[in-house]
Amino acid sequence: MKVVYFGYYATFGASLMAAMHAGIYAADKLPPYERIMAHFKSCGLHRMQFGNLTYIGIDEQMREIYFIGCKRHSKVIKLAMASVSDIFGISEQMHFVDTRKAEGLIPYVVSFFMRYYILRCFCVSLFTFWFKNKYESFVKIVEEKKNCSIL
Repeated sequence: MKVVYFGYYATFGASLMAAMHAGIYAADKLPPYERIMAHFKSCGLHRMQFGNLTYIGIDEQMREIYFIGCKRHSKVIKLAMASVSDIFGISEQMHFVDTRKAEGLIPYVVSFFMRYYILRCFCVSLFTFWFKNKYESFVKIVEEKKNCSIL
C-alpha cells in the first residue's frame, strides 16, 4: 500500500503531513524552530515542483509514504499514476490524501511573496504562524488516515 499526500504546492501541507505520517515529525509536540525553518527553506526551494512524486519513508504498518504537488490537476495525476501502475504491472494499491483544504490560503500568499527578497522576513513570520496554527489540525488528519480501515 502506498499513501500519497497531495496539495497545490507539495512542499507546504502535503510534505508536512507525509512527514508526520512517516514519523519524522512527532505528533505530540511542535518541532523546534530550526526544523520549522528547514521546512520553510524546503518550501522555498521546491514550491514550484508539480507532478514530482517524492518518497518520504515507511510508516509503522510498512506502507510507503509519498507527497506530490499537483496544482489543480489532482484527477489527472491520479489517473496518470494508475495508468503507469497498470503499464508496469504494479498491483499495489494507492491511497490519495488531499491536503489542499486543510492548508488554507497562507501557503499561496507565502509562495507568491517568496518571489520578492525584500518580503522574506514577512514570509518567514507568516509561514511560522501558519505552521504553528495548522500543526495540531494536521496531526488529527494524519492520525485519522493512519487509523483508517481502508489503509
